[in-house]
Amino acid sequence: MPKYLLILNYVVRSMVALVGVGILFLPTPVGGTDTTMLRTMGIVFILFGVYRVASFYHQQNQLRREQRFHEALEQNKEE
Repeated sequence: MPKYLLILNYVVRSMVALVGVGILFLPTPVGGTDTTMLRTMGIVFILFGVYRVASFYHQQNQLRREQRFHEALEQNKEE
């Protein structure tokens, strides 16, 4: 995967967590909005964003390990 797509992927995935931080810490809008619900949604967004970033990081590490493994197999076949 090209480096710019990798960075873009991390940015987009982490934006979910940033939206959660915004929901959690920004002042609540006027008009009878349930603050407990907003806080809960903020926490859910943060946790989901962290999960998305962590799962993508793990997936990229797994792909790199598999790629190195296959390259080592190819080198052993050549010898």
